Amino acid sequence: MSEDTKICKKCGKSLPVSAFGKAKGKNGLTYVVGSCKQCTAEHKASLYNKNKDKIATQQKKRYEENKDEINERRHKKYEQNRDEVNETRRKNYDLKRDEINKVRREKRDDKKDVVNEQKRKWYEKNKEAVQEHRQKKYKENPVQAEKARARAAKWYAANKDRSDTERKK
Repeated sequence: MSEDTKICKKCGKSLPVSAFGKAKGKNGLTYVVGSCKQCTAEHKASLYNKNKDKIATQQKKRYEENKDEINERRHKKYEQNRDEVNETRRKNYDLKRDEINKVRREKRDDKKDVVNEQKRKWYEKNKEAVQEHRQKKYKENPVQAEKARARAAKWYAANKDRSDTERKK
């Protein structure tokens, strides 16, 4: 065994020293731990999975007890690294853009009927104010008014076979 390698006490593989973690002893000196980083990670993951509920409860309790201090620390860290944090957020968004947009589309489609009903009720409640706003807007901008008339004429031509009750839905 050379000086640059060490045998992991868990998996028994001979690995470079860089594959092992470091720790501080009671005397304050740093030493190389006995199990490799991979074995240590697997062990920690198994402990976490066995005690998930207990750990979650402890973390929640700790957060509730130190909420102000934790939030203040997070805020300071964000302020010190604002550009870096925003850049990381942009990169993550770019990586997950398709997935994020898919979820947003699904949520929007799920709520489409509810939202349309809310819009219809709001319009019925505020019909006069909307009409006054449109009249004012079209008086100030005749080009926009002409475009709106053209859109309406096109829509009515395409939907002339529909009854008045269907059109109001």
